[in-house]
This record gives sequence, structure tokens and C-alpha cells, in this order.
Amino acid sequence: MNAMFFGATSLTSVSLPQTGAVKYMNYMFYNATALTSVSLPDTSSVENMSDMFSGATALTSVSLPTTGAVTNMAFMFFNAATLTSVSLPQTGNVTRMEGMFEGAAALTSVSLPTTGKVTSMVNMFRSATKLSSVSFSDTSSVIYMNLMFWQATSLSSVSLPHTGNVTDMWGMFIGATSLTSVSLPETG
Repeated sequence: MNAMFFGATSLTSVSLPQTGAVKYMNYMFYNATALTSVSLPDTSSVENMSDMFSGATALTSVSLPTTGAVTNMAFMFFNAATLTSVSLPQTGNVTRMEGMFEGAAALTSVSLPTTGKVTSMVNMFRSATKLSSVSFSDTSSVIYMNLMFWQATSLSSVSLPHTGNVTDMWGMFIGATSLTSVSLPETG
């Protein structure tokens, strides 16, 4: 199903009753600019969700019941400008989250239960201007965090429990003008 609705600019809703065998949903709703909500009944086999909702500028809600097999969520919600909150039930196998919420300007909250295998968080919350706080349970595998919170102007606190393997934090908080508290207990 990769790129299935790529550029479907008039698409407002989708009903797909059976998606249990699908492995690739990358670029599925790329630039589907009228799409407001998506509910997919079974995403348990999906491995790649990169750019899945990239450019879906009217998207306000997403329901993905299982995301345990996904390894790539890079740019998943890139420029999803009206999305306010995201809850992903399983993220334990994801290795790539770069640009995941970049440009998600209305995003206020994110729930990512496990991030222990993620190696790249580059630009993850870049220009997520309404996001006020972020907390991760495990960031021990992350190597790249450059520009992670660039221009996240409402961000006031960040907690990153493990940063000992990070080699690049260049510009991590550039323009985060509301930032008052950062916890980086382990820096290599």
C-alpha cells in the first residue's frame, strides 16, 4: 500500500476493512491535503510507515491499533500541520524517527511508549511550535539528535534519560525560546 493515496488532494476519509497482511505503508497518504482522519483496523504486519502522513495538512486524528512490527517512522507526520496529538501503541522496534513530527505545528502531545532501538532523532520535533514538553523512557541507542527541537518555540522541558551514545547534538535546541528545563543525565 505504499504511495497508495499519494497526492490524493481531495480525499477526506478512508475505509480499509482488511489491512492485516500489509507490510509497507510508506508514503500512503503523502500530500493527501484534505484528509482529516484515518482509522486502519489492523497494522500488525506493517514494517515501514515512513512519510505515511507527510504533507497531510488537514489531518487531525490517526488511529493505528498495532505498530509493533514497524522499524521506520521517519517523516511519518512531516508537515501534518493540524495534528494535535499522537499515540502509538508500540514503538519498540523502530530504529528511525528522524523528522517524524517536523512541521507538525499544532502538535501538543506525543506518546511513544518505547524508543530503545531508535538511532536517529534528527529534526524529530523541528518546528513543532505548540509542543510544550517531551519525555522519553529510553534513548540509549540514539546516535543523532541534531536539530531535534529546532524552533520548537513552546517547548519548556525535555527529559532524555540516556544520551551516552549520541555523537551529534548540533543545534539541538536552536530557537527553543521557552525552554527552561533540560535533563541529559548521561552525555558521552
